[in-house]
Amino acid sequence: MLKAGINTYRSFLFLLLRSSVYLNCVTNQNYAMFKSYLKIAIRKFRKDAQNSFINLAGLIAGLTSVFIIAAYVKYELSYDKHYTNSSRIYRLVHKKENDGVQTEYTQVPSALGYALQHDIPGIEATTFMNADPVDFFLNAQPVKQECIFADSRFFNIFNLPLKYGNGIHVLQNRNDVVISETMANKFYPGQNPVGKNLTSKDFNGKPIVYSIKGVMYNIPSNTHFKADAVISAPSRDKDLNWRGYRAVTQYIMLNKNISITQIEKKLPVFYTKYNFDQGSALRLQPVTSIHLHSNIPDEHFSNSNISYVYVFFFAALLILLIGCINYINLNTARSLQRVKEIGVRKVIGAKHTQLSVQFIMESTIFFCAALPFSLLAAYILWPLFTRVVNVQVGSGYLIDAGFIFALLGITLAAGVMAGTYAAFFVSRLRPAHILKDWQKSFAVNMAVRKALIVLQFAVSVTLVMATIIVNQQLRLLNNMQLGFNKKQVVMLPNVMFINSPAAFKSTLLQNTHISSVSVASWNAGYGYGGSAASTDPNDSTKNWEFSFIYADEDFFKTMEIKMLEGRPFSAEYTADDIKVDSMIKTAKKQHLSHDEINKIDASRSIIITRTVADLIGLKGPVTGKVLNYSVLRGTVVGEAPDFLGTSLLQKAHAVIMCPAAETRFGNIYIKLSPGNIPQTIGYIHQIWQRFFPDKAFDFVFVEDKLNKLYDEQQRMAAIFNSFASLAIIIALLGLFSLVALTVQQKTKEIGIRKVLGANITDILKLVSKGYLGLILVASAIAVPVAWWGMNSWLQGFNYRVNIHWLTFAIVVASCLFLALASITAQTLKAAKANPVNTLRTD
Repeated sequence: MLKAGINTYRSFLFLLLRSSVYLNCVTNQNYAMFKSYLKIAIRKFRKDAQNSFINLAGLIAGLTSVFIIAAYVKYELSYDKHYTNSSRIYRLVHKKENDGVQTEYTQVPSALGYALQHDIPGIEATTFMNADPVDFFLNAQPVKQECIFADSRFFNIFNLPLKYGNGIHVLQNRNDVVISETMANKFYPGQNPVGKNLTSKDFNGKPIVYSIKGVMYNIPSNTHFKADAVISAPSRDKDLNWRGYRAVTQYIMLNKNISITQIEKKLPVFYTKYNFDQGSALRLQPVTSIHLHSNIPDEHFSNSNISYVYVFFFAALLILLIGCINYINLNTARSLQRVKEIGVRKVIGAKHTQLSVQFIMESTIFFCAALPFSLLAAYILWPLFTRVVNVQVGSGYLIDAGFIFALLGITLAAGVMAGTYAAFFVSRLRPAHILKDWQKSFAVNMAVRKALIVLQFAVSVTLVMATIIVNQQLRLLNNMQLGFNKKQVVMLPNVMFINSPAAFKSTLLQNTHISSVSVASWNAGYGYGGSAASTDPNDSTKNWEFSFIYADEDFFKTMEIKMLEGRPFSAEYTADDIKVDSMIKTAKKQHLSHDEINKIDASRSIIITRTVADLIGLKGPVTGKVLNYSVLRGTVVGEAPDFLGTSLLQKAHAVIMCPAAETRFGNIYIKLSPGNIPQTIGYIHQIWQRFFPDKAFDFVFVEDKLNKLYDEQQRMAAIFNSFASLAIIIALLGLFSLVALTVQQKTKEIGIRKVLGANITDILKLVSKGYLGLILVASAIAVPVAWWGMNSWLQGFNYRVNIHWLTFAIVVASCLFLALASITAQTLKAAKANPVNTLRTD
């Protein structure tokens, strides 16, 4: 028994030793083979340095694009996933359908979430928030800070980490506040501010004292809300009432074992109980989808768009594809020069598998050589890229270990795929064919190379065309006639006057560089100040929706609104200065009849826009007409062009302008004269401090505020500009190298043609006609693809450019010209060479 065990053990050791020797031999063989392949790859690089550098540059550009965009996509997809309970948090969105058009609102009754929690089991917690800046005093000077007003459960749901304090116990009392680490360092540098106070003043100048209950780490940039402080808000409404309520943004958090489907099934009963209007419903939106899947008009904070994320990543992959095509084309073209080497190696015993591995290995080594340069380029360009796309994120998304391993995988996969083509077509050839008539063996090779050139230029031309159309649309949005002049107008937002604004306005006008000042309810780019809806009296299936601007008599002069008909508001007309709302209140106290009150209401002066006239069916001159509808009453004193004061991504609002000579709250608009703008802003700041010493000075140019509405489109244009430039440069560099190899292969043919009388033009035609034909084929493919893609994209805009055929013609002509220039640069040298020298060389 023991002897048998010893024999078995001896046999096992012998097998193990033999296996280890075999594995060692195999390992040594593999190492030697790899070393040989590496030497061949380096020798190839040195022998054809120009084309190798062009190849490497194309790959580095493609890989860098993919690395940067992949990091950006990773960042965009990470929004709101850092909460412990992120998968259970949902925002309440109010959906309302009107005339087949569905509108969504994030502002809902403050009692809605609590009613849901009370009536529907499975909801663990609910909270609400509103965003508004607050001017806190620092060294007796007001400092504006972005704040969120929320209830005590805010930190239970959004468990943002606190540096000081306990998230469960903060925001328990009115005017409790949790401030960010940055704000703490600003107001109480080097201290723990918990227990200390912050002070601001209300609109009437009464001090408000806030008690600091905690310090949170700065809210991560990948969060759909932004704030320097979270302040405890007033209590919610007691009962859910859709007719009158305090509007807030609300969130719910489900129990761990409850699915959103279970909650949604119980909503119809909830709608009935609380008298939801017909066509109204709730959508429970996952908090992790808000940033990329939400563009609701009343959002507190701007979001991105998942479509653009997909487009950017796809464009980056196209850049990598163009770089890979360059490599494949140049590699297979150079393989023609190695074909006899391959034939000899096959004759002396090289196997198909060995040759395939060699080509794939060379390709992979080349791609791996590009990897560190690509990572370095991505790291260097990352700050520039983040500025272009307007995101605040460090390079941590690039240097993360898992991310780098993923990039290595992408690089290896691309290298293997790029090397597979040459490995398949070259290694499969028979030695006899290679050594006798190898040109015929590469007929398929040339066909595939031509197809790849067509694909490469089709992608490049498509990107260039798309870029031009994106920029044309952006120019349209920025330069469209809005019904007013947005240039050189400064806006001071949300100003509350204790008394009449007349003194403030007259003081500003003492500066000769200020031509006009107005106060209006319109908040440029955000909203008009009031809205109302009613049913069309002639068609009960249709609804009217109106937006109201309440403005003083200087609004039309300040915004340079040119009347289509009638007159603007003026202090010269008593009808424009009548306080109709006060008269209606008095009439109600006197118990006047409903008709008499409506008659008073209809006496107010109003100015309608063209859309309003079309909506209510006014024909001919509108001045002097009296409107007496349920939500639209007044005497029309003029008609203005459509006032496009919010995003052009939305349809034109039916805007009605009402006089508000003595308004005490609104946005101040100041028209500046050209020149001395910095000094004029300084003067406005001085006057502001004199009239509003307790409020931080905040201003914005109307033009900048409106242009900011199209940040996503600006971002897309900037990235497309870069990608289109890269694509066409890489494609032209590839063409340059390919033509160089073609000329090199045709050197003797060119020499013979020159001996027979061919001139430089003939030689240029010989080399260029094939390539220019391929670019024309690529353009024929790119034009319909670009037209279809960009036409689909433009459908998302209510105001859009018309795609003109001349755009495509100019792009195609430009690409042909650049390609011809690239071909000419390589061909002239061969065409000017002495044929005696070229024919003498073997």
